[in-house]
Amino acid sequence: MSLLATGCSGGIGKYLSVDYDINFRNFQKDTSLIDLKTVAKNSSLLHLAAMTNLREVQDNPADSFKVNVTSTIDLFRNFAANGGKRFVFASTGHAYGITAEGRRSAENDMLNPLSLYAEQKISAETGLMREAENSGIELIILRIFSVFGKGMKNHFLPGRIESGLSNLGFSQKIFNSDDVRDFSSPEDIARSVYKSATIPISNLLIVNLCSGLGITVKEVVNSNFPNVQNHCFVAGNSNTPRLVGDPSLQNAVFEK
Repeated sequence: MSLLATGCSGGIGKYLSVDYDINFRNFQKDTSLIDLKTVAKNSSLLHLAAMTNLREVQDNPADSFKVNVTSTIDLFRNFAANGGKRFVFASTGHAYGITAEGRRSAENDMLNPLSLYAEQKISAETGLMREAENSGIELIILRIFSVFGKGMKNHFLPGRIESGLSNLGFSQKIFNSDDVRDFSSPEDIARSVYKSATIPISNLLIVNLCSGLGITVKEVVNSNFPNVQNHCFVAGNSNTPRLVGDPSLQNAVFEK
């Protein structure tokens, strides 16, 4: 069985070894540019590509909706029509909104998206589940929590810090630095994404990819970039002060 993927140049995708790299940006423009007829049959497709820059999503709602929702569903339909077996969709832990103190967000919790990006990911989840019902395609939805590691793009915090330190030194403000997040490295997330292509499931699986540990933004920056000065950190009243995932299902499924 072959393994296909989109987003292979992204922060997570670059750690994957796949048989076929689908250029999702071209697929959005013209499905004829991607001939899934020759590669989709009995394959698994890891769909990681997305518009992830929150400001870009907010400023371009129609374009981001096409990328994150309609083109994703079109890709699924094309994949199903050409004999694909399993579709793995990279969603977000931000679908849960805020995690209450003393608990961790679990897969059966009520969804409460607080950004347009999270709303679009939930719309894509809903559309994919509807498409999968009668398609015979196995669907896995991975709700990925915060990813923090070196080599990420500049619209992610670690990429912005790394870029600043490599030039004249990082002097920008890191707002809401007291927010609590559930951080994993891109390498760890990539390993779970890769495993998701072969784990046994029955039709549909929704699972968090997370560590289950909550630490502040300031703590994770200090541990990875000790040269960032204290004056860069600014506490604040974020609309998502705490977001921590429950890894129980992840541990049960991926550690078998």
